[in-house]
Amino acid sequence: MSDWQQVETPSVLIAAGMRWTKAFQRDVTGGGWLTCFVGPEPDIGWHLSISHNVMFNGQQRPGRYPTWDEITEARYRFVPDAVTMAMMLPPRAEYVNVHDTTFHLHQTHGPDPLSTMCRCGHDRHAHIYEEGACRPGFVCSAGCNEFESVGPR
Repeated sequence: MSDWQQVETPSVLIAAGMRWTKAFQRDVTGGGWLTCFVGPEPDIGWHLSISHNVMFNGQQRPGRYPTWDEITEARYRFVPDAVTMAMMLPPRAEYVNVHDTTFHLHQTHGPDPLSTMCRCGHDRHAHIYEEGACRPGFVCSAGCNEFESVGPR
C-alpha cells in the first residue's frame, strides 16, 4: 500500500464549477488503485468521492468497491475534522449511479446529528461511540440507562 499522491484534477470537474476540487490516488494491496476527488462545493459544502480501479487489457476499468477503512481513511485525511460527512441513500426515484465502484460522501447541514449524543458516566471504552457517549436507545456495555445530554457541539 502506498501513500496518497495528488494528481491532476480532471478538466471536466473544473469546467463543471468544481474548481476547488483536488484529486488524489494511491495504490492498494492486491492490485489496482484508489482515486479520491475532494473539495468544498459552493452552496453545497464538502464532497468526497472515492473509487477503486484496475487496468485490464491496457484499459482502466472499475475494480471493486472501496472498503470502509479506505473510505474513512480518505475522509479523515482530506476533509476537515469538524465537518460531519454522510453517505446518502435518497429515495429510489432520485437514486443515480453513474460510476461503478464509486462512493460519495457529502457534508451534512442543519443540526449536528451527533448533538443528540449523551453521556452516562461510564468509561468511554464501554461505549459504541469513541467520544464516550451513548445515544438514547443504545446502552454502554455496563448496561446503564441514565443519560446526560452532551448538547450541541
